[in-house]
Amino acid sequence: MTGDGANDAAAIRLADVGIGMAAHGSVSARTAADLVLTTPDVSLILDTLIEGRAMWGRVRDAVAILLGGNAGEVGFTLAGTALAGRAPIGTRQFLLVNMLTDLAPSMAIALAATPTDPAERTDLLTGDVSFPSNRGGFFIMVGSAGGGQAFDSWRWFRSR
Repeated sequence: MTGDGANDAAAIRLADVGIGMAAHGSVSARTAADLVLTTPDVSLILDTLIEGRAMWGRVRDAVAILLGGNAGEVGFTLAGTALAGRAPIGTRQFLLVNMLTDLAPSMAIALAATPTDPAERTDLLTGDVSFPSNRGGFFIMVGSAGGGQAFDSWRWFRSR
């Protein structure tokens, strides 16, 4: 709900997200609002929605990569412990592997830019923002990569 007058204050207060206009708005509309636009440009709301949905997509992708990669590392550690009778790599080595395998993908996703192409921006507004349940194959792929990196680290540490 967007409003700028005293008669809009009740509706702004009851809305899921109440938006008040500061430039020409009344004090009651601004105090009732969850978000106050300091300029009278309503297109900023659209830009904010696009940026928020793009950020949520990046968070969703980061969670998927981190869960899959860490599941592979845990799987490697459990399988190595079951086969060898002791942990294949030490705690500090495991933390180093975890840091090296999680840092680059996380930073790449976190620093990804919001799309500027109008078609991609429209997709952000009309697309589903929930966490998809069909990511099983992606988790397996990323988990296998994480387990493979842990195995390569184990071979490298063992050769020293």
